[in-house]
Amino acid sequence: MGLPGPREGGLMPHGRTLLRPLDSPAHPQPADQAAAAKAIGVLVRNDISIAEELLYLRVVHGLMAAMGNTDHSNSQRLASLTLQCFVQMFPMVAEHVRRCMGEELYQLFLSNAEDLYMKIDSIQADILAANEVNVTRALRHLGSSYSMNTCGSRDSAHMAYVTQFQNDDVESKE
Repeated sequence: MGLPGPREGGLMPHGRTLLRPLDSPAHPQPADQAAAAKAIGVLVRNDISIAEELLYLRVVHGLMAAMGNTDHSNSQRLASLTLQCFVQMFPMVAEHVRRCMGEELYQLFLSNAEDLYMKIDSIQADILAANEVNVTRALRHLGSSYSMNTCGSRDSAHMAYVTQFQNDDVESKE
């Protein structure tokens, strides 16, 4: 079974995000942002199919933007903990997040996601707030080849994805 797109009657209409970046004219209020991050975390811990659907709604982008919201530490903390779930569940998400954050910030995130907000500087917060992570594009590129079954095809699909990701990186440097 491949990662599906948002289902009919799913969580949100196609192309919408759950957590808007702070520079968005309609970004949520801090309490709403923190509550959304917490609710998303609860949902994805209990149901991988919801986690898969949320990937199509650009939740990774929204969580990273909330992590860069230095005015509201609770939003930062809850978004970081929820992003940690996605990183642990989906190797492709981990790769995108690592690439966007850079190695130093990513290692800091991995070492203690809950306290990351206390350890980042203003430049790292800006990197998070202005992130351009788009896991949805990669999911569409992979289509049904990124399987979540337990027969090993997930690993081979991930290897195919990483190989393609590396090839794209090499081509962009040439």
